[in-house]
This record gives sequence, structure tokens and C-alpha cells, in this order.
Amino acid sequence: MQTVLKTREELLTYLPENSVGVEIGVFKGEFTDTILEVVNPSRLYLVDPWVGTIDSGDKDGYNTQTIQGELYFQHHIIPKYNSNPNITILRNYSKILQTFKDNTFDWVYIDGDHSYSGVQFDLSIALTKVKKNGIITGHDYTSGMFPGVVRAVDEFCLHNDFQIQYITQDICPSYLIYNKKIS
Repeated sequence: MQTVLKTREELLTYLPENSVGVEIGVFKGEFTDTILEVVNPSRLYLVDPWVGTIDSGDKDGYNTQTIQGELYFQHHIIPKYNSNPNITILRNYSKILQTFKDNTFDWVYIDGDHSYSGVQFDLSIALTKVKKNGIITGHDYTSGMFPGVVRAVDEFCLHNDFQIQYITQDICPSYLIYNKKIS
């Protein structure tokens, strides 16, 4: 049975404080700031390639903004986060997480490649890298705008005998799954 939460900011209160987490898909870092404020992670890995022209909407899929990834990274991301000792910036795609030991993270937040195969890939990496009883969570669980996200998440839950524990009422909902794998 899913518990419905009002917003993804409320969903963050279910992530453990002083935890080790990963945000896949950072864009301008607006949600990163909220993660830092609400979760206060002891270590936060920011994973995004910041390559080429990038378009993204706000958390509800509106107000699309365009940035030049390399320039934004150099002029905004590095100055904003590089001096924070709790943050590690990984300018790369989510495949970089394959270099981490299994059971490293308390949680992974997936908001990068929104294609079916991209989300499927991110979920499969998250499953091995998140600790038992850790959290796999993500954004844009809406079939209207991102049917690939919904399909990948639903299949992932079915295949692993998981269920979405929390879902938000945002226009582009976020979901939270507890990793109940046996390891």
C-alpha cells in the first residue's frame, strides 16, 4: 500500500539524516540545495555530465530552461558546491556508479535519463549500490510526460518483488522504494 505525500520535499524527510546518497541528474542544483537542507547528508554525490545544451523544466515539468552544460558547470556548479566537504561532484553519466563498491549508499535519487532504458539502467545500478533496507527513489513518475519512467519503475518493482512505499502528489511525482534485497 502506497502512502501519498504532498511533495518531493516531504519525501526527503524519509531519507536518513547524515546519510550517504547520490543524486543522479542535477541540472542547476536546485533540488540539491533542498537535499542538503532537509537530509543534511554526510556525503552527497552529484552525478551529471553537464554536456551540451540541456533543457529541463521545474519539478512539475513547467518553465523549461535551457543551459549550456559545460559553461553552467564551470560558472555555477563548481563555485557553488566544490568547497563543500560533504559533496563530491562526478561530472559523468550514471554508469560511473558501477565503480563504487556494492552496498555503498543509503539512498539513490534518480532524475537523469528519463527514457525507459535509461531509468531501467539506473535502477539496476541502484539495486546493487544501495544497502539492504536502503532507499531507491526518483522523480517524474508520470505516464503523461514520462511513460518510460513509469514502465521501468513498475517492471523493476515487479521483477524484484518491491513496491513503491511513498508517492508524491506533485504534477511530476516522486517515488520511494525500500531496498529489501537479501545480501
